[in-house]
Amino acid sequence: MIFWHPFDWRHGSSKIAIRMPIDFLLRRDPPSDDRHPNLDLVRLVLEQKLIVKFVVHWMLGECVFELPPLLSARKAIESDAGIVYQLFRDSRPDLMDLPLPMERKEQLIELQFLARQQGIVQTYPEAQIWIVAERGQDMASLVLAFEHQTIRLIDITLLSTARLRGLGTQMIMALQRHAEQTNASLHLAVVRGNTVAFRVYQKCGFVIDDDDGFVLQMSYRTPNTMESQVSL
Repeated sequence: MIFWHPFDWRHGSSKIAIRMPIDFLLRRDPPSDDRHPNLDLVRLVLEQKLIVKFVVHWMLGECVFELPPLLSARKAIESDAGIVYQLFRDSRPDLMDLPLPMERKEQLIELQFLARQQGIVQTYPEAQIWIVAERGQDMASLVLAFEHQTIRLIDITLLSTARLRGLGTQMIMALQRHAEQTNASLHLAVVRGNTVAFRVYQKCGFVIDDDDGFVLQMSYRTPNTMESQVSL
C-alpha cells in the first residue's frame, strides 16, 4: 500500500496541488554525502487528467557518448516528463490489452510507472535519464548509472514506431564505444523471457555473468578492462 501526502508545489507564481508518496517526501533533501552530489528533488506531478509524471533530473558530471548521424541525446529535465511517461506507457501494451475499463488501465499503468521509477531511484540513486531523438523527434530513453570504471545500462525504452529498425542497437553500440574510450565495463540485466533483447545484447558482444533462473546479468568488457583483470 502506498501512503500519500498532499502538499502544494510552487513554481514561480503558479501553485500546483500534488501528492507524493511518504517515502519520497522523507527524502526530499539531497543526500549530504559525497556519493550522490546535487541530487535534485524527485517530483511527482499530477496533471489535470491525473496522468502521473515522474520527473528525475540529476545534475551529476556530464557524460558524452557519440551517437550516429541523425541521432542525438540529452539529459532529461522537467519538460521531458511527458515523453518519459509516454515511453513507458507505449512499452506496456500488455496492460492496455487487459479486459478492464480504460480508466482502470490508466491507473494501473501509472502505478506500474511509479513503482518502476521508485525502484530505480532506490537502487541506483546516482542514475541519469537520457532522451534520445532521431531527426529531432524524441524516440527513446536510456537510464544509466556511472561509478568508477563501470557503466550500468539500467533501462532502455523505445517508442513502438522506433523498434525493429536498429535504433536500440545503435544506442548500445554508442555506449560500448564510450566504454572503450573510458576503459570502463558495461553491465545490464535482462529478464530471461525477453528473448528479443537478449539476442540483441548477445549480438553486440555481451556475455552472461550470472543467471538466477529469472534474470540474466550480462556485461560487455573492453579489451583494456579484460587486460586489467588478467594482470590482477
